[in-house]
Amino acid sequence: TITITVLIHPYNKLNYLPFLFGGIESQIYDHARVRLHIITEQLYLPKSDSAKRYNDQESEELWMDQRIVDNEQTIAILKFWVNNNRKFYNDIQLSIRDQELLSDKDSYWDEERFERIMTAKNQAIKDGYHSWSDYLLFLDADVILVNPYTLSNLTNSFTETPEAVVVGPM
Repeated sequence: TITITVLIHPYNKLNYLPFLFGGIESQIYDHARVRLHIITEQLYLPKSDSAKRYNDQESEELWMDQRIVDNEQTIAILKFWVNNNRKFYNDIQLSIRDQELLSDKDSYWDEERFERIMTAKNQAIKDGYHSWSDYLLFLDADVILVNPYTLSNLTNSFTETPEAVVVGPM
């Protein structure tokens, strides 16, 4: 049976997590042949700014507070799901990195962030290679596997045409 490594980056997609995990759980594929690697960030306020609460603007305070709350809830759900489902899969890794939350809403998606995400994805490729995974699947939390045969269809295409390369949209 073919082994699949799935890299999941949920960030603050709290509302999507039940659908993401439901889609993974519903796959008609031997879960013992599936490795899950979940990466996310633990947001924190900069020490110098935490007291002044970002320009003392109420709407900005609410925006910042909601991102922290969403992040904490996302991490709590991830830990809960991992702890309750670890026994069903070949391996589940949950990697949580600290990330400073900046007051500028657009600064989160800066060049440094993309570099961190690409580094994590490259590491997942290396880990998949070293664990003898046959496939590596990248998912964000808002990518839902609605077809329960997604993993089976993916692996069947490989056994029917071993030289085939499977590529999906980003």
